[in-house]
Amino acid sequence: MSAKAKQVGGQPYRILVANYMVKGEEWTDLPVGGRIRNRIRVRLGGFDFQIIRTPENFNLTVAEAKGRFCYTTDIVFDNIRPNQRQRVDALVDEVTELLSFATMSQVVRFGDEYGTGSSRQAVKGLTLYFRPTLGATHGAEVKRFLELTWPAYHRLRRKRKLNIVVDYVVTTELPHLPIEVEMLMSFVTLECLKSSYAKQAGYKFVAPAWRKISIPPKANPKAEPKLVFEKLLHEMMKKVKMRKSLKRIVQLRNHIIHNGVSPRPFKSQMKGCFDAKEIIREYLLRLLGFKGQYSRFNDMSLHTLK
Repeated sequence: MSAKAKQVGGQPYRILVANYMVKGEEWTDLPVGGRIRNRIRVRLGGFDFQIIRTPENFNLTVAEAKGRFCYTTDIVFDNIRPNQRQRVDALVDEVTELLSFATMSQVVRFGDEYGTGSSRQAVKGLTLYFRPTLGATHGAEVKRFLELTWPAYHRLRRKRKLNIVVDYVVTTELPHLPIEVEMLMSFVTLECLKSSYAKQAGYKFVAPAWRKISIPPKANPKAEPKLVFEKLLHEMMKKVKMRKSLKRIVQLRNHIIHNGVSPRPFKSQMKGCFDAKEIIREYLLRLLGFKGQYSRFNDMSLHTLK
């Protein structure tokens, strides 16, 4: 340990992470000879850290890992004081959530090592890789993605329930889900985004709907104008300069919510489901201030946000 580390009481802090399959942008020399490009250096929230693919699993392919829980990565902080660990843990949670969204895999922390102590936690999560947000992800792209999106994610995470939204988004890609469950989870994700937006915008929920309270307010709150699902979604998207037709999605949502099934042909249902996922993806990227290329969910074509 360096003299500086001893002076401030800091120690290395290593977080163990699973299901993250992206390689790095910097090279590491191996003790047995050779080298691998497995390292990204990032600075967020006043902390410098490295995201390092473990040499043991570096050559693991997506095909081999898919559908499994795989220890793939360490997130390493060089000099952390005991009273900083809570802040670091919160930062790592936010980073793994963003990595989950970027790669469409259930990236999770499951242990840590600090000083002479270590811990392991029982967690859920599988390696997935279906239509990742950043397309063919590389270390430099992931680093840029984190640096662009983390400030807004950190600021809005609690207000907009973004950790829940990201979990829903990735969970819809678990294998063997019935199409109705995929659609239902996508619609619930939109509902979550809509409700957190409405609350942030100052609207009030007066069962069974969000309402815009007039000034002065009416004596009976239920007499206030209702803000229906489609109207709130349009307003929410307009705030991030996004315009999309919602008619197909709203009709499909009503079928599934009220009947459990849809009378539409399977191909039409898949189109509506993919449209909903595409809207969620683009909305989140715009909300988080992302600029650059990302992969559309519908057809994996690259689109640029400016």
